[in-house]
Amino acid sequence: MDHRANIRKGTAVFLLLLLLTAGISIAASTATPNARDRRGDAGMGMRVNQTYYVDDNNTEGPWDGTPEHPYQHISDAVRVADDRDTIFVFKGSYLEQVVLNNSVNLVGEEKGSTIIDGGGLYDGTVIFQADNITLRGFTIQGSRWIAGIWIENTGEHHSNRNLISGNILCRNTIYALMIDGSSDNVLANNVFVDNVEGVKVWLSNSRTVFSNNTFLNNSMEISGAPTSIVVSENMFEAGDLVLEDGSDITIRDNVFRDCPGLTLDRSAGVVVHGNRFYNSKGLNIVQLQWGNSNVTGNTINDQPIYAWYEQADRTVPADAMQVILADCQRITVDHLTLTESYGIQLFSSTGIRIINNTVTRTPGIQLVSSPHNVLTNNTSTALFLTQSSDNLLSGNEISDDGITSENSSNNTFTYNLIHNCSTGMTIKGGTNTQVASNHFQDNIIAIQLRGTSNNDFSANNFLHSMSHHVDFVADGLRHCHNTWKRNYWDNHRLPGPKLVFGSYDSHVRLKFYSRYWHDYFYWEIFLPGFNLDLLPARQPYPIPAIIG
Repeated sequence: MDHRANIRKGTAVFLLLLLLTAGISIAASTATPNARDRRGDAGMGMRVNQTYYVDDNNTEGPWDGTPEHPYQHISDAVRVADDRDTIFVFKGSYLEQVVLNNSVNLVGEEKGSTIIDGGGLYDGTVIFQADNITLRGFTIQGSRWIAGIWIENTGEHHSNRNLISGNILCRNTIYALMIDGSSDNVLANNVFVDNVEGVKVWLSNSRTVFSNNTFLNNSMEISGAPTSIVVSENMFEAGDLVLEDGSDITIRDNVFRDCPGLTLDRSAGVVVHGNRFYNSKGLNIVQLQWGNSNVTGNTINDQPIYAWYEQADRTVPADAMQVILADCQRITVDHLTLTESYGIQLFSSTGIRIINNTVTRTPGIQLVSSPHNVLTNNTSTALFLTQSSDNLLSGNEISDDGITSENSSNNTFTYNLIHNCSTGMTIKGGTNTQVASNHFQDNIIAIQLRGTSNNDFSANNFLHSMSHHVDFVADGLRHCHNTWKRNYWDNHRLPGPKLVFGSYDSHVRLKFYSRYWHDYFYWEIFLPGFNLDLLPARQPYPIPAIIG
């Protein structure tokens, strides 16, 4: 190796010794050519921790892990290192897979230029198979599958209580980092950028902290019943965060930019506080146990997200950028303009008045298990009802994603303008929905019905549907009865009743074997069917007043 390389190594070794004096737990020593065999005891019989050096420029040897004769490959140093030893890697590019099966400190000279590259050859570029590993100061890239860093804690391999800090993880296939059933880890000051996926925390992880990391064009998923996870002070740019099936999770003081935001699903005991969203949709609550969760102090573009639990007889302030109501009663949401957020979400709330709001470029207005509410004179890109019955929705203008009602009954839709949607209204399950005096125009399909019956459709306009006005699939002949009366159909020119075509599920399945796929497949048999509008209108009804 040339003189300049020796000067650089001397500087790096000196800096490593300075870290020792600062209390950093990296033990340095001047190992000799059989250092593993010649380790002695220090003081009262305690083993002296060793430091091994690696430099890809040492292509000709000798290789003994000393600063003068460093190993050429990181894996060679790993094979000789014992617990609590340090492996110091000089700048360079190391094309290899590193499997850490001892409790070592693996330290790179400089994270931007000390590169561990799997070359697309390995399922994990760096694999943790022991406890108490420290990894810092590297760029880790080029995994073929699974992850750039894979922390295993399944089967015969167990890895917990690790520290991963000050690294760059990029250009890995699938995940940058996979934590598989591991606990008590700290991940701080890392950059995750341009991997196929970002970070996946999987299975029963607990007591793991993610702090001050940067996610660029990468996301983070926490799932598989994790507990006691802390995600704090991270930056998510063009990458979101998804939590599923979690408990005792803290997500606080993170910044989200140019991304969908934060999704919470099937989780309990969650603290979401002080997160800031910029050009992001905010909080997407899918399913959350609100009784032991706390969602406070979050903002979109520095304006508040109001997430209220068990509140009553209040009005949402006019500066809201997103509204979430859980177990609330008699709340008024009036004259808000919500753009590019998750809009208005109701969970198990009743007596809510949502009136005169504009909710655009968002998922719109969502009702989950929320009966006896009133939604009038709103303009929204979508309206969703799930297990929400006995609601009145009148005088609204809905575009883009239309109205969806799932397993909801006894709702009334009247005087709404529904236009420019792929499907104007979808009703799945539920019964006794009243759809009267609405104006459907310029949708691909105006109304789609799936497994629902005893609904009433009367005095509606059906204009300019690009495919067809109505598409229904009934769950057998006994569940196909819907009433159609006095609707205007722009494609019906003949006198007499209007045929409303659809199909019936016969519940007959034909089984056949594919020699190509070596498996059995089933054909479901659907029979053609129809409903009748006995007295269709000859002229369209006046368009609802909301568009005047």
